Amino acid sequence: MTKMLLWPTKPSVWVSLLFLSTGLLPAARAWSDTPVWDSPVDMNQRAEWGVIAPEDLRWTEFPPDSNANAVILSDYGEVTFEGDFNIRKTRHTRIKILNEAGYSRGDIAFSYQSADNIQRLRRVEAVTYTLDESGEVQRHPLPQSAITEDDVTSRYTLVRFSMPALEPGAIIEYRYEVTSRHPHYLSDWTFQSSEPTLWSEFQAQIPAVLGYAQVSQIFQHFEVRETERIQHMLQLHGPNTTGNSHRWAMKNIPALRDEPHMTSRSDYLNRIRFQLSEYLLPGIGRRQVLHDWDTVADELRRHTDFGRQIGTNRAMRRQVSELTSGLDDPEKIIQAVHNYVRDHIQWNGEYGITARNGVRSTFRDQSGNGSDINLLLISLLREAGIDADPVIIRLRSSGRIIDIYPMIGQFNHTLALVTAGDLMHILDATRENLEWNLLPFDALAERGLVIRREPEWISFGAFSPNRRRSYAQVRVCGETGTLSGTVQSRHIGYAGYYSRRSVSRSSEEEFLRTVYLEHLDDPEISNQEFTDLHNPDAPLLFQFDFDNAKSGYEVDGRIYISPHILYRLNDNPFTLEDRHFPVDFGIPRIWNYTMHLQIPENYEVVEAPENLTVTFAHHGHYRHLTGMTGNVFQITSEFSFPSTRVEPEDYKKLQEFYDVIADAHSEMIVLQRIDSPEEFPAQLEEGPVQLEATPIQQDGR
Repeated sequence: MTKMLLWPTKPSVWVSLLFLSTGLLPAARAWSDTPVWDSPVDMNQRAEWGVIAPEDLRWTEFPPDSNANAVILSDYGEVTFEGDFNIRKTRHTRIKILNEAGYSRGDIAFSYQSADNIQRLRRVEAVTYTLDESGEVQRHPLPQSAITEDDVTSRYTLVRFSMPALEPGAIIEYRYEVTSRHPHYLSDWTFQSSEPTLWSEFQAQIPAVLGYAQVSQIFQHFEVRETERIQHMLQLHGPNTTGNSHRWAMKNIPALRDEPHMTSRSDYLNRIRFQLSEYLLPGIGRRQVLHDWDTVADELRRHTDFGRQIGTNRAMRRQVSELTSGLDDPEKIIQAVHNYVRDHIQWNGEYGITARNGVRSTFRDQSGNGSDINLLLISLLREAGIDADPVIIRLRSSGRIIDIYPMIGQFNHTLALVTAGDLMHILDATRENLEWNLLPFDALAERGLVIRREPEWISFGAFSPNRRRSYAQVRVCGETGTLSGTVQSRHIGYAGYYSRRSVSRSSEEEFLRTVYLEHLDDPEISNQEFTDLHNPDAPLLFQFDFDNAKSGYEVDGRIYISPHILYRLNDNPFTLEDRHFPVDFGIPRIWNYTMHLQIPENYEVVEAPENLTVTFAHHGHYRHLTGMTGNVFQITSEFSFPSTRVEPEDYKKLQEFYDVIADAHSEMIVLQRIDSPEEFPAQLEEGPVQLEATPIQQDGR
């Protein structure tokens, strides 16, 4: 198992107002002692540009973290103010490459908000350092022509470049400068990375006339945390204004790598964030920028690109009339309107809580971003007499919302809350293959803010499981041990969505061969038949035949076959020794699988998996039952995990639960040739076995 270095139970998160005539911020709450590393390099301050010693290039191992492919030696950021509150941000990063897998650290990318020239890239420099055969340091500067800028959205530009002359032991460093012409854009800072970091530092020189709310998410001690008063910082059409210079630094920060079923790494990284809260104008006084959630909701309701977008024109009203003609049931009306938007309006792949094209243009052009589409959905539902309101969320992949931080910028998607009598649905019409009352996985946020006259927070999640039920009738083909057979399957809810999406991205046969039968080698697919493939609101049914598929091997005249040709767990996905953040599956899962395996008449079953039931407290269970009738071996299994979240204190039990399943799925049916078919062995167990008739043992595991 991979051991993770020194992680706490939960972060310390707090908000401080940096109206910077005040002194030091409150002391950080530390959740772990600073790690003690036997490091090849002892970093006690940020690196100086271009200062590289030969010994820095010789080492290629990092004993504190054997999984490291690179080490962040130094990461330094600085923010200063100029002129009329223009912000200048500089960043200087130095990285040690340990092996070839670490070369990906040489692919650098960062973005800035280029729309309306709000931010500008001023300069980029980058150099790779290596040793030549004589032990001298060699510089390999990055040509300016190797730097590209691409508009990835209508608002943001992505800067990319790849460092030259990479090799194990090399050091790369780069620095750049971005200016912002609005004080809102004070840079956030993340001290941590997916590789270990020896030194990370952020400095901010902020005029006293600006007040910022700081949200700190801290898991270990700051090495440096200090504030210095500056008497002459910024001249604003008159006398110089005072301010404070803040400095935060951390040392020896463990890597935080992506783990299975992690909502967002940003929720668990050491980081600080800032939002302009208030400012002082000479002769006018203090003005609030950061208010409360009621004010945020009211501003959005009145916003030209949000609340004022909700409404219809003549063409939209005519469409609603056609869709709802003859319908009296509110749920059928909701479904009809939703499905029209889902099936006719193309999502352009962009998120954002405000409309980009506008509702009416989106209806006319049949394309828009996420908020364009869902604000259109709300508009049409209201026209149909359904109570509908926008709900703003932060996508799962972006991290959680901090509710003590009333800032619109935390949100990046809009959903529709629909109520009709006792009915309540949260809808998203951006995915063409998704059932009308399900949300895309990334939209399954913990909660969202309903934008109306009396705003409120609501919690929601996946109410429909990923449900799969499959039946396989399989034959073992003689001495080769290959398998042929027929499979029938029924996918409901999210299972239907993911399967339809896979088919749409390739083909029916490719889906069956590479996704559904991923545990069989080289199956030949034929006679495939899909029912309701293009109807997301119905269960997806499909059946097919396969031939010459390999699911085992032959040793000394015995044939070894895995009975789990579907839904097999080869390895436990949870490998950390300790995990100090939740396992978040997002969606309940219920998978049923039955296989009847016909054994050749001149073979007998000499070994087979035994019956198994394992439960994991209130979270879920797995079981499989086996039996033998004549020359047919049967295995019936059920994996049921209605829980969507496992807390860190139950992580060890979750590991044990998956260990048992992985071990069970590694068991084989062993066939041995017999001299005469009349010597067919006695039945292992009377069957067929009915899975539903067997109670689950609540053994608390």
